[in-house]
This record gives sequence, C-alpha cells and structure tokens, in this order.
Amino acid sequence: MIHDPFPELPDETRLWVMVLDHPLNASEHARFAEGLQAILEGWRHKGQVYEAAWELRDAQLLLIAEPLLASLPSGCAIDGMLRKVERTASEVGARITSDQEVVIRCGQKLELHCRTELSSLLEKGRICSETLLVDRSLHNLAQLRQGCLERPLVKTWIGRKYGLAVMQP
Repeated sequence: MIHDPFPELPDETRLWVMVLDHPLNASEHARFAEGLQAILEGWRHKGQVYEAAWELRDAQLLLIAEPLLASLPSGCAIDGMLRKVERTASEVGARITSDQEVVIRCGQKLELHCRTELSSLLEKGRICSETLLVDRSLHNLAQLRQGCLERPLVKTWIGRKYGLAVMQP
C-alpha cells in the first residue's frame, strides 16, 4: 500500500520532491520543520495566498504539495518558495541536492551519487536494474499515489541509458 501524506488534496495538486544531502538528526529536524512550516504558512505572492502541505520522509526526503499552483501557476511564487526552503535547509547545516545527484534507496537509507558514477556503480554491482531510484521529476499527487516516487532503475532514464533489463527470478 502506498503512503499518501496528503489524502485531502486532489490528484492534480502540484508536487515538489526535494532531497536533503543527509538525514536530519532530531534537533535539525525540529528546526527545519519549524522554519518550513513558517515559510509555507506565510506563502503569498501578489496577493495570492498558497495553501501548501508538506512531509519529510526518512528525515531527508521532502515532499511539498500545493493545490492552487496546479491551475494558477506562478514561476515567481515557486522560485521564492524554493529559495526559502534552500535557505532554511542551509540554516540547519543541510543542502537541497541538485539534479546532477542521483538518489537511490539502499535498504532504509537514501544514497546520493553523481550521475558520472552510475556506469561504475553498475559495473561493480553496487546498483542493478531493481535498485530503487527517487524520482524528483514528479509534478502532481496522482503520480505520487501511483507509486512513482521510488521506481526500479530499469523503469527510469537510467534503465534506458544503460540498457538495463528486468531481472528474471
């Protein structure tokens, strides 16, 4: 069963998936949560009040959902929110990872790897076609609810790039 942290929001709700460079400890988590809550409760742009919800999974995987931006997109409002989230992360000694970093699940932990390391990781057997990748390209809650947040490498751009095949039992 897929965990849905935002059951009250519609499928088309805009979603952002961000990954911190390390799991937050209890103190960092509390400070980050306080700062993030203040940002999202006060999120306004040109008179529009946004109603965002959020969840931090594994003390590292941040999901932010906002229903109005699905139908009333505002690049300036989004950029402002993202800058504030990055600043709040840095205030607790963390950073939001870049798209050049691939995020894979290894048991209960998330690991970050540069895209340039992928072929070596595959050759060494550290990752394989069934290794789960965190897909930060999700845009709405429907995708999250369909189980697309963490997908086997074979079903991602990595699988296409490296010609990975589904492993047979």
